[in-house]
Amino acid sequence: MKKSIFVVGIISVTLTIGFFLSGCMTTYYDTPYYNRPVAISPADQIRFFKYEVNTAGTGLIITGFDYDGAKNPDTITIPSSIDGVPVVQVGKGQKITWHQYNKEILYVLPPTFAVILPNSVTVIGERAFEGQNISSIRMEGVQKIGAETFRECRYLSTINLPNIVNIGYSAFYFCDGLKDVTLSNNRIVWESRESRYNVYENNAFYRCTNLSVRSQMTIRQAGYGDNFQ
Repeated sequence: MKKSIFVVGIISVTLTIGFFLSGCMTTYYDTPYYNRPVAISPADQIRFFKYEVNTAGTGLIITGFDYDGAKNPDTITIPSSIDGVPVVQVGKGQKITWHQYNKEILYVLPPTFAVILPNSVTVIGERAFEGQNISSIRMEGVQKIGAETFRECRYLSTINLPNIVNIGYSAFYFCDGLKDVTLSNNRIVWESRESRYNVYENNAFYRCTNLSVRSQMTIRQAGYGDNFQ
C-alpha cells in the first residue's frame, strides 16, 4: 500500500513539474547565437540560386534558393545577372523558402533577414516571399507584384515602390508590422479576385493594422478601395 502511494506521489510531482515548465515556456526568447544570420557576400550567394529562362527568352526567373551553409545569410542579394543573362523576375507562382531554421526550437523568435533586388528585376511572382521573416526589402525597379507575394511577412515595416504599376490580390495581406508605404505616381492596377460573397476584392493591404495615416492616404490615392482592418 505504501509503495502504491509512493508511486502515485512521484507521478503527481512529475506531472506538476511538467505543467509548470510548459507554463513558463510561453514567453518567446531572442534568437540564440547559433541560429542568428551572418554576413555572406553576394558573390558567394550566386551558386545557391535556382533559375530558369523566362518565356520571352529575355532574362532569368529566380525560382529557388538552396542555401546549404551552417548559418543563414543576414541579407539575401538577388544578382542582376547570372552568366551574363539579366535577372528580370523573382518567383513563379510558388512559395520560396529563403531561410532555413530549426522550427523544433520552440518559443524562440526565428531569425529575420533583408532582401535586395537589383533594378533589373521588374516582376515578383505570386507567393515568392509569402510567410518569410523579412525585415526589409529593396525593390525600386519592381513594376508588378503578384498575388499573396508578401502575405504574412509580419516583420516587414517599410516598403518603397517608386515604379509600381500593378499589385496583386492580397499582396501584403496580414503584414501587421507594416507602417510606412511609398508608391509611385503611376496609375496602379489593383488585381482582384472574386470573394466567397461574389464580390471582387483586392485586399492587398487587408489586416495591415499598423499603417500610418499618411501611408493609408497614399494607398487610397493610388486607387485602393478595400479595407486595412
